[in-house]
Amino acid sequence: MGNHLYFNFYGVWAHVDSPCPELLQRIELDFSHFHSPHLLPKRPHYQFYCEKSAPPWPKIPALAVSFQSPGSMTYDRGTKRYNDYYGKALSIYDYEMEEGKIYAKDLERLHEISYLMILSRVGKRLDMMGMHKVHAFGIIKNRTALLGIMPMKGGKSTHFLEFIKCPKVSILSDDTPLVSRMGKVLPFPIRVGLEEGNRIDAVNEAFVYQLNRQHYGKKTLVSMKGIPNPVGGDYDRLILIKGVRFNGPGCEIKKLSKWSMGIELFKFQVIGWGLPVIFEYFWESGVLDFARKSKIALSRLLASILLLWRSKTYTVFLGTDPQKNVEVISERLLKHE
Repeated sequence: MGNHLYFNFYGVWAHVDSPCPELLQRIELDFSHFHSPHLLPKRPHYQFYCEKSAPPWPKIPALAVSFQSPGSMTYDRGTKRYNDYYGKALSIYDYEMEEGKIYAKDLERLHEISYLMILSRVGKRLDMMGMHKVHAFGIIKNRTALLGIMPMKGGKSTHFLEFIKCPKVSILSDDTPLVSRMGKVLPFPIRVGLEEGNRIDAVNEAFVYQLNRQHYGKKTLVSMKGIPNPVGGDYDRLILIKGVRFNGPGCEIKKLSKWSMGIELFKFQVIGWGLPVIFEYFWESGVLDFARKSKIALSRLLASILLLWRSKTYTVFLGTDPQKNVEVISERLLKHE
């Protein structure tokens, strides 16, 4: 591995450089499905340099804050953006060169910011190419693709993990499958996050690791390398479910109108609620980026409309037993036709 990593996200190439082997190991586990041993283009689309050291604060020019969030203070000069994570980390991004640099003394901060910067920049280019994330879990069983759309803490990870206990289930994503501009679902399998008490059967423990996130605490992560299920591919049918928690036993499924599901897709795909993106790396200033964002919004809207047109839509009232919920969904919606 040396000091370099290369990733190929559907033709979007990223190069990660770091003198910190622990950071490189974690990033490689995060995006293992997209890891490439070699860089094919002469120059990658994105270059990231991540250093575990005290941030070089003098690199920030004397500027007024452009905008401020609970996580960081942002400064802009020309095509460069500087993010001060309140003294804990510093990132510098050059939008003209598409090069990002991250500095932090703490490995946890370095990992968290590096991961989100890569996702934000690569995700924006995928958006421009007509491949859009939707905040849902996705699996394929019996040549039926199922997307489960739920809010944060709505049970996506829990039910995704219950589905992949079956070795015949293939993975689209535990949190962010892609939808093409033509409404086709594409796999986007990155690391899987485990909530407290959750586990994956037959997982290789060598590919289990932890991240202590600044605002959300510790989370156990599993690389796709350690999960025995295959990554999803072709499917014949497409089903969208809106998951609603139900404080009781059992599981009930009802048909949902395309209009009602369209509202969910508008929130979780077109707007992108809950997607793992850092605003300060996705959102640029200026007329040109306004045009890009407008194009992305229209493309996301078209993708959601065509996704709806291709799919059957249901509301699933998820009882307190995830295993029972998955059994009911599989029996009612995922059987061979």
